[in-house]
Amino acid sequence: QKSAIILYPNPFTETLTINSSEEINQITIFDVLGKIVFEKRNVEDKSLSLKNLQCGNYTIKIISKNVVTTQKIIKE
Repeated sequence: QKSAIILYPNPFTETLTINSSEEINQITIFDVLGKIVFEKRNVEDKSLSLKNLQCGNYTIKIISKNVVTTQKIIKE
């Protein structure tokens, strides 16, 4: 089953937008070492301001009611 969650733009500079028909319960972003660098619960706004993140590669985990999605994202 293909995930109904689309992240854009990727790579991003300041804002990452989550396009999802599902209600999102939690978003967690991990750095390459697996350390949590961003966490948000009960997400209403699907536009994440991530300008405080260092440039680099990250993994984003999105938990919704029916799906858990993990994707790679790149901050420029």
